[in-house]
This record gives sequence, structure tokens and C-alpha cells, in this order.
Amino acid sequence: MESTGVYWIPLFEMLEARGLKVYLVNSWHLKHVPGRKQAQLGPMQALVATAYKIAWTVYYMLKNRVQYHDIGAEAYEKKQQKRELAYLKEKAARLGFDLLPHDPAVAQAVALG
Repeated sequence: MESTGVYWIPLFEMLEARGLKVYLVNSWHLKHVPGRKQAQLGPMQALVATAYKIAWTVYYMLKNRVQYHDIGAEAYEKKQQKRELAYLKEKAARLGFDLLPHDPAVAQAVALG
């Protein structure tokens, strides 16, 4: 959570009271994270997209009385790799190519026909 005047305090205290770990961060650090949404969407759309995700997550947690569960960086990386692979497969298909797993046995079977 980024501090903006005193507006962050009630939300911070409410989330903490419900047992969630809440961190107050420096906005400069967030703006200098590589690969962030701003590079893809532009600053205003990235801000709206991030705010929507946070608001939806908090609403869901409060409505269903569930704890936040961090899946960790490794799970995020796997999800990102799957997205990139799907994108590359789609792009290759548009160009008339098929992507195959890099397995010598599979490659040999494909080469032999």
C-alpha cells in the first residue's frame, strides 16, 4: 500500500485488524520495478488496472471471509512462462509453423516422419 496523505490509514488498520500483513511502500520504488504494467499500458491505464485488481481482491476476501494466500514468485513465474509460450505458439501458427517440445526423442520421431 502506498501512503497518500492520511487516506491510507483506515484501510491499513482495517486490513491489519483482520490479520492481513500490510506493507507501506515508497512509491518511487514501485515506479522503478522492471516489467511493470506502465510499460505496457501507459501510466493512467496501469494505475486503474492495478487499483481495480487490488479493490476486487480486498472485496472478495472481505465478502467471503478468506485469508490472503500468497502463491509466491515461483508460481507467478510458471504462470508467466505459460502465457509467453501460448503467445509464441499463436504467433508461430499465424506464420505457418508448429512449435514442438525440445526433446531429442520427439525431434527424431518428427524428423523421421
